[in-house]
Amino acid sequence: MIVFLLCVGIVCGTSYVGYVLALYYKKRKQFFENFVDFLNHAKTQISFIQSRRISIFESFCSNGSDFEKITKDMSNGKEAKKPTYIKQEEWMVVQGFFNDLGKSDVESECQRAEATKQKAESLLNVSEKEFEKKYSLCIKLGVAVGVAVSIIIV
Repeated sequence: MIVFLLCVGIVCGTSYVGYVLALYYKKRKQFFENFVDFLNHAKTQISFIQSRRISIFESFCSNGSDFEKITKDMSNGKEAKKPTYIKQEEWMVVQGFFNDLGKSDVESECQRAEATKQKAESLLNVSEKEFEKKYSLCIKLGVAVGVAVSIIIV
């Protein structure tokens, strides 16, 4: 009975580790989806409403995600922190857009938002492909390792 409980605990533990590793890819994909949405939102706010930088950040809502926390920090004048699941080159694209937002005329801002949107969509495509390949793989690998260790114990 103790061995059975130990094996169940091992399978649950390794499955949890696999799930935590899989969240990396899910959060990454969600971040870039939110960034593309933000770029569309910013372009609309700049071109039609001609909003200021702070109101663009404040008016964007993405259901309590990490990206929304970053936009809230930017609207409060704080420096945004790079999430751990974003690579440095990708963060430079995001941070570069955020830092330069609201510092030029409307037409230049819209062109910049469109150019950044194209980069963000390519990053989103890459993250979606990684998500499709590796999300379920991490979970399955966690379960498989747990089952293998349990078999070895028994």
